[in-house]
Amino acid sequence: MAYGPGLGILTPDNKNASRVEKMTMDNITFSACQNTMNGIKKKKGHFSKLTDGVTITPSGVVRIGELQQQGYPYIRP
Repeated sequence: MAYGPGLGILTPDNKNASRVEKMTMDNITFSACQNTMNGIKKKKGHFSKLTDGVTITPSGVVRIGELQQQGYPYIRP
């Protein structure tokens, strides 16, 4: 799950895009926050395409809370 400035890692322009795409093929799920994408679009007029395999969740903060309730840890860089 990525939101805010971390969302850039999920775009094809990022230097780690090939790693993200490979991990999605290994059944690792990456989600992008729609709220963050809307904010970027409002500022820049557009949002970059997401790396293949990345899904979109309406709210990153809500999704993180849901995952924590399921026992997943929240790791913040």
